[in-house]
Amino acid sequence: MKKWVFMIAITLLLSFGFIEINDYAPEEMQPTEKNEVVNMPITEEPVEILEKITISLVGDMMFDGSVGWVANSKGEDYLFEGYTEYFKESDIVFGNLETAISHRGKPMEDKEYTFRSSPRIAAALKRHNFTAVSIANNHVLDYGYEAFDDTLKNLRDNGILYAG
Repeated sequence: MKKWVFMIAITLLLSFGFIEINDYAPEEMQPTEKNEVVNMPITEEPVEILEKITISLVGDMMFDGSVGWVANSKGEDYLFEGYTEYFKESDIVFGNLETAISHRGKPMEDKEYTFRSSPRIAAALKRHNFTAVSIANNHVLDYGYEAFDDTLKNLRDNGILYAG
């Protein structure tokens, strides 16, 4: 079961472009051309094997409205209580970011629900070990391109990868 979870996770990470296998290959195994096949040298040296990888996946995350009110009154970290120990022990924490992270922009006129969250939430995600988020959803442009640009910057500034 663990092998399947690991393989699915690696496939997702590769397809989203978060990692490339060549990033982890020794220099002598790096291809010199894009489509060149590199054969692994046979060695008698022991190979370090990754014994365990822990991946935590969460669904939609929105920090506006009543959730934003709770974050403002009790602090952003309050939103993650009960999950912190799991996230801190995880090698990868991934969620779907259903909100812009910005103070700028105007809500889209034709949408019933628009979400925009404080930039402080990006730092809270980092504190709780989030390593990557998906921005491929229907709320990424709720407050226009200004807020979208801020979202990407806030994620980058906190070392959180994104795809979508």
